[in-house]
Amino acid sequence: MKQQFFFLLLASAIGLHAGTSAFAQDKTGEIDKVFGWATATGPGCVCAVSQHGKVIANRAYGSADLEREVPITTNTIFDAGSLTKQFVAAAVLLLVEEKRLSLADDVHTYIPELPDYKQKIKIDQVLSHTSGLRDWTGISPLAGGTTDALTLVLRQRGLAYDKEDGKPMKGC
Repeated sequence: MKQQFFFLLLASAIGLHAGTSAFAQDKTGEIDKVFGWATATGPGCVCAVSQHGKVIANRAYGSADLEREVPITTNTIFDAGSLTKQFVAAAVLLLVEEKRLSLADDVHTYIPELPDYKQKIKIDQVLSHTSGLRDWTGISPLAGGTTDALTLVLRQRGLAYDKEDGKPMKGC
């Protein structure tokens, strides 16, 4: 089951990356078959596919809360946790391969509203968790848990540690 899910994600990424029209037609029936294992009484997921910036499939399967029998919808909010990191890293590496960005690029190039930390933060440092930026999940409770991750990162006025020597920064 998990292999089918991974295969669908991989096939979608390859098809979209190659610029093909892999999902140009209505493929919801085929997507439904892949997620046929998800029942209303069991854990589920949401699958969304986009092509050229347009969502072409958005489907929900299974239960969000087994105790309360709450179904998952396409609007269900999930705690992404560590699940998305490998997909973001893979996407970034595809962009590196296409020479659309470099791992040595300063993240301020892509997120110019980040505060000036008096140190360059490179993309590879963000991907390897050596940037000094605090993990947003650790500071989210301080903001009442209702603020999005980007807002929390943008509010950080200092790094948690000096990237050069790994020591905590003053005032952090």
